[in-house]
Amino acid sequence: MVTNFCPQCGTRAFEGDRFCRGCGTSLAAPDDPGATASPAADAAAAQPVPAPAPPPASPPASGVTTVLIADDNDIDRALLAAILADEPGFELVGQATDAAQAVALVLELKPDLAILDWMMPAGGGTQATSEIRARAPETQVIGLTASDDDWASLDMRRAGAAGFLVKGASREELMFAVRSALKK
Repeated sequence: MVTNFCPQCGTRAFEGDRFCRGCGTSLAAPDDPGATASPAADAAAAQPVPAPAPPPASPPASGVTTVLIADDNDIDRALLAAILADEPGFELVGQATDAAQAVALVLELKPDLAILDWMMPAGGGTQATSEIRARAPETQVIGLTASDDDWASLDMRRAGAAGFLVKGASREELMFAVRSALKK
């Protein structure tokens, strides 16, 4: 299995992916005669895409990027929190266990970034993302799921997520997604 990364948003792409699961960008080379214009197109193998260098994060004026994590799984929340705690310039300001709580905490705490599980109680990550982007547009959102299918990614992207990760992504992939989302 070949693993590559989207040159646009940094989302992990697998052998056979023709479109990015995070942003929908075509992963086929521009001169690929089999390239098509939509993610629903045939699933022939995409041209390998080298991993781009992570962009530097754009920290707010305070120099600290504030983050909220929302996931109904305690272990997943703890792992994300531990990774962010080891990264300089990031501060975890809140944790939620469902979509309604995530929206309420974003409105109260106004974090720079919210990392939301796609399948959580009280509306799910898609509904929470739509509400957050409508009511707190300064907060960027990254979708997160255990499901490695295109629908989860497209669903979150359509709701306004700046990026998308599959649970189990490496620390480097997580931080690349975080920094990419903060550039938007």
